[in-house]
Amino acid sequence: MVGVKTIILQEKASLTDEWSAIKTYSYLDYSNMMREDAVVTNSNVTYTSAVGGYYYRAKVYFYAENGGYDTRELITSSVQAKP
Repeated sequence: MVGVKTIILQEKASLTDEWSAIKTYSYLDYSNMMREDAVVTNSNVTYTSAVGGYYYRAKVYFYAENGGYDTRELITSSVQAKP
C-alpha cells in the first residue's frame, strides 16, 4: 500500500501562535487516499468551512509498504483564507 493515512487540518487566527486541529481525514473514510499494488497515488480532499482571515495548514502522514513499511510526517506551508 502507498498513500496518505491521515491528514489533520489545522487553523489559527492571525493574532495567535497556536494551531488548532479542526478536521481529520482518514484513509478509512476516504479510500482514495491509499492504493494497493501501486508505486504512487494521487488524491485530494476538500474543506469548505474556512473562516476569512484565518490561517490554515495540514499535517500529512504518508505511508508506504513493501515487505516492511515506513511513515513520514509533513507539515504544509500555511495559507490565509480570503476575508
